[in-house]
This record gives sequence, C-alpha cells and structure tokens, in this order.
Amino acid sequence: MKRRATLAIALVATLLLGASPAAAAETWATRLTCADGEFTGQWDAEDDMGRLVTWLAGWIEPCETPDADERFGFVYFVQRPDETTPRAYVIESRLRPYDEGRTFFEGAIDPAVEEHTGPLIGVCLAYAPGRLVACDQPPRRPGQELPPLPPLPDLGTIKVTPGDPYSTQPNCATCV
Repeated sequence: MKRRATLAIALVATLLLGASPAAAAETWATRLTCADGEFTGQWDAEDDMGRLVTWLAGWIEPCETPDADERFGFVYFVQRPDETTPRAYVIESRLRPYDEGRTFFEGAIDPAVEEHTGPLIGVCLAYAPGRLVACDQPPRRPGQELPPLPPLPDLGTIKVTPGDPYSTQPNCATCV
C-alpha cells in the first residue's frame, strides 16, 4: 500500500510539474548531425565580479541550418583524484542560440567549478551532449598537477550531467 501511494504521488507530481529528472537530462537535444568550430583565444582577465578568471573565445558553425530553438554550449570536464573517469557538466541556462552562419562567442570559465566539483581538466564546445567540436585546457597554476585531457572521441562518450551542480549560475553572467 505504501508503495502504491509513493508511485501515485510521483505520478501526480510529474503530471503537475511536467518534468522529471530523466526529462531534465533530455532538455538539451538537437537534430543537427554535425558542426565545426574552435577555440581561438584564451586569456586571463577580470570577470563582472572583479575576479581574475580565464576567458575563452571562438566560433561554432553547424553543418545544417539550426532550428530557432536549438542551442550550443560548453561542457566542463573535472577529474577528481579518487576517480578514473572525468565527470562532465553542462549548465543548461548558459546554452547559447546560434547566429545565422558562423556564431562567435566569448566568455569566462566559471571560477566556482573547481571549488564545487573537483579539478577542471578541460572545457569543450558542443552542439549537444556527447557531440563535442573542440576542447581547451585551462592554464595550470604553479605546482598544480592534473591528468591530461583525454582525446575528443573518448570525452564524447562520458555522460553529461545537465543543470547547475554547484549553484553558481546567478553569480556569473559572463561565464560559458
């Protein structure tokens, strides 16, 4: 009886809220089959909160004309010392719309990533989860030793966790 009540509550919540954790993982989707792009610059400068952060610039261009609601984004890869496989995160509220043709971008690497999820080993430009176009490694701090960034095909097989795992989104308007 208790199990039925729990299932009924979950069903009602799903119907009322219109989403579930599984549905949240599928909100960033695309019909695009390919894209090209690259990071064209990396530099250190202050962000909108006065913190010294690493900035990235580059471009992305899908092979087909994207629908108006399609977005591209940035996947953060972190490597915890006690784990053999990197973790991947994308902050869906930071997904960006495509311009007509080639889309240029610029933004800061979120400084809260390492504080909340583990050492950052790379940021990748993507047109969908698992569909990576280019990756860049942030500069190493003096004395900092981190594993190398795995090859792009290997990174593309890692499950991407959507959302904001460290609750910084409202504090970083310029972040990728």
